[in-house]
Amino acid sequence: MTPISFPAGEDRDDTHVVDGWELTSYVAVVHRLSQRFPHLRTVDIEAVVIREHEAFTGGRPIAVPVDVEAGAEEILSAEPGATD
Repeated sequence: MTPISFPAGEDRDDTHVVDGWELTSYVAVVHRLSQRFPHLRTVDIEAVVIREHEAFTGGRPIAVPVDVEAGAEEILSAEPGATD
């Protein structure tokens, strides 16, 4: 895993509900846990967060970046039999 940098506002606790799931920023979660457990490496904290995410979601994405849909549409449009 590549270490992440913490942008401004990493201490914010903004949450949003998507499909019944209360969501918050991955970067903010890792930052808060890094502050609470400074003796642990960030990469190890990220690994725990990812494992917990997979346990809660079964590995299925709850939310995706907006541009993912456009990328998927482009790929699917190239499939044989695709129509506009």
